[in-house]
Amino acid sequence: MTERRLPIELIPQSAWHQNVRSCVHGDTWKQIARRVYEAAGHRCRICRAEGRLEAHERWRFDDIAGVQHLVGIDALCGACHGACHFGRSMALGRTQLALQHYASINRLSPAEAFADVTAALQANEGRSKRTWRLDLRLLTTRFGIRLSPSGREEGVL
Repeated sequence: MTERRLPIELIPQSAWHQNVRSCVHGDTWKQIARRVYEAAGHRCRICRAEGRLEAHERWRFDDIAGVQHLVGIDALCGACHGACHFGRSMALGRTQLALQHYASINRLSPAEAFADVTAALQANEGRSKRTWRLDLRLLTTRFGIRLSPSGREEGVL
């Protein structure tokens, strides 16, 4: 699939709820989000919209080693975040909104956008059948968070 300005970044079902938020204190997550929003000038990284932002974790999946690498955390508006996490939007009944936003930002026809979504869903199907290990080293290098050997912020059970 062609690289898009607004990508579809599906999380394998077997990795749902396996993320930064599940490994850090709530206050730590809020501090990370605040830093990300400030670095982005309080604008969405994709469409540059101002207003309420959401912290979006970007992952790279090593299909050979079975490792889910955290590669970034971005400030996104709700519409861009919903299109990135298309599977979640589908589960929440927001498929059409996410598809329209994805097509608009990427300047695609509805058929082209639908083809991208279909390809992403098919690729994610295989990934959902395996177990993933988290690589959260970005938290220590970019945000200075100390993680225990279990991958959780020290002090989190």
